[in-house]
Amino acid sequence: MADVRRYLATLLLGGLLVLAVTDRGEATHDSVLEELEQAMAVSKTRARAAARAMPSVCSIRAFGKKRDGYGAGVFVSADGHLLTALHVVEGATALSIVLNDGHEVPGKVIASEKSLDLALVRALEPGRAFVPATFGRDTALELGEELLALGNPYGVGVTVTRGVLSARDRRHVVKDNAAPLLQTDAAINPGSSGGALVNVRGEVVGLVTAILTKSGGHEGIGFAVPARVLMRALPALRAGRPVGRPWIGLHVVEVKDSLKVTGTTPGSPAAAAGFLPGDRLIMLNEGAAATIAQLREAVESTGVGGKMSVKIRRGEETSSFDLEVFSRP
Repeated sequence: MADVRRYLATLLLGGLLVLAVTDRGEATHDSVLEELEQAMAVSKTRARAAARAMPSVCSIRAFGKKRDGYGAGVFVSADGHLLTALHVVEGATALSIVLNDGHEVPGKVIASEKSLDLALVRALEPGRAFVPATFGRDTALELGEELLALGNPYGVGVTVTRGVLSARDRRHVVKDNAAPLLQTDAAINPGSSGGALVNVRGEVVGLVTAILTKSGGHEGIGFAVPARVLMRALPALRAGRPVGRPWIGLHVVEVKDSLKVTGTTPGSPAAAAGFLPGDRLIMLNEGAAATIAQLREAVESTGVGGKMSVKIRRGEETSSFDLEVFSRP
């Protein structure tokens, strides 16, 4: 009788184990399928973003007296105007622009801004409607957010690579470039310059301008001029006016929850406005005024020739006024 009981107990335990393994297997199978579906959805999102941006990106070949060079460009109007990195086209005697459909047209440099490594080029094909890019808000990007880079590495043609936003507002990391650069680890190589940095919605959030490298190739540190800087520069480039660097000549230091004025540059807008050492900035363009980065952004977003609203506290009194933004001398 005892043997029979042990036998029945063994059968029961074995059945329970089989059920447990079966249930665990089904759960594991379901989770694997769910993860696979999520991965496929993310992949499709990237593909749609690339497909949206691709028609607006072109390859550029620059012919020069000493050597030929390669790069990329991003169309900003249906009449053939495109933005690219100045160093791609600087000194070129002729330009060849290859469109997304493989069609090749000549190009001409219209205007440039060296401090942003930026050039406006016109694709010379009368009667053709080009596809302008949709630009997104680079200020809405979060660190670690996924980005795509579309460029023309080594002249092989428009290529899509993937990375993240590594940092924002990088300054003084690229010689002579005054823009507050976006940093990404997307693969960027020689020839990628002038290409598009794109968010997951297919919107252009930056124009590729440079890499930091010891090998000459991709090492995961690439830079792009932010979309907001491109949009501010574009009207001046199209009009043939100098883009300039927005400047007010105000010197400040960060103190607790505010900016404290330490002085002004003689002849500057800040000097003309009557700022005094010890003044506290309270508000800039209806926004916060607690950091130097916020002051810089307010000046740059206003642009040369614009007027920014300022609110200050001097002692126990507050006052508000408009301050014109000049071009840095």
